[in-house]
Amino acid sequence: MSAPLVEVLMSTHNGEKYVAQQVDSILRQSHRNLRLLVRDDGSTDGTLDQLARIEDPRVLVRQGERLGLPQAFFQLLDESGDDADYWSLADQDDVWLPDKVGRAVQMLAPYDGPAMCCTRVQVTDDNLRPLYRHELPQRGPSFANALVQNIALGCTTVINRAARELLLHRWPDDCVMHDAWIYLVVAGTGTVVYDDEVQVLYRQHGGNTVGMGAGPAARLAGRVRRQMTAGGPGKHSRQDRELLRLHAHDLRPESLAQLKDLLVAQQALSRRVAYALAGPAHRQTRGSDVVLKALLVLGRV
Repeated sequence: MSAPLVEVLMSTHNGEKYVAQQVDSILRQSHRNLRLLVRDDGSTDGTLDQLARIEDPRVLVRQGERLGLPQAFFQLLDESGDDADYWSLADQDDVWLPDKVGRAVQMLAPYDGPAMCCTRVQVTDDNLRPLYRHELPQRGPSFANALVQNIALGCTTVINRAARELLLHRWPDDCVMHDAWIYLVVAGTGTVVYDDEVQVLYRQHGGNTVGMGAGPAARLAGRVRRQMTAGGPGKHSRQDRELLRLHAHDLRPESLAQLKDLLVAQQALSRRVAYALAGPAHRQTRGSDVVLKALLVLGRV
């Protein structure tokens, strides 16, 4: 029996500096049965020239209009091939360790229903010098977590056929980001597995669309800044309402009940307080959970 086919989906935009190194790390995966579909999101630099120099029949490059995130990845998933067994998302500026794809395929193999795998990353500077390892999710992936937090970095996400079929052509009008949406949908309908071993060198540089910051203090400051922006407060709540609109009939009964309870709780201060004290939605660390409870009371989740 041949190895499962994995289609790697990469969205590029003005990534000429790093994209060739990332593509090379993908093509050197120990799991050899893969292809790479690149959709360029309206680059104005030499990204397409870099991609044109790659001579490998497993690489397919398409030019697209500028959509930005998350729409660029939604479009890429809609354009992906129907013949693969798994689909793996990729950023343009990381480096994958050789067993990333193979480990994900092995971890997802037992599941027939919607399933996804995500993994820990090693954050580096722009020269791939290690900065820190991304913290592990202390409480593990769950729907109660996905309602209010994303632990599935898009550059590590791999989904199976059932998850892709659930997602295709049903994209939200508002969401936190493409990876947060995928985590929420799959956690509510199927299985999310997390690989504790680092499989991606996550390059942190000034051009990141979504960055992690250089340490815990920087990451906390980033979260505070996002909460202070006009579109920041309520982002998860708006995403949760989109989940109810698009996938109410797909969710497990217990997931649907959790979703409705959280949305109803936000309608009045007394309900928000009660939910903050006893509701199941949670983040991964005690400190972050305290912040969550405050945001729940304020109606800013």
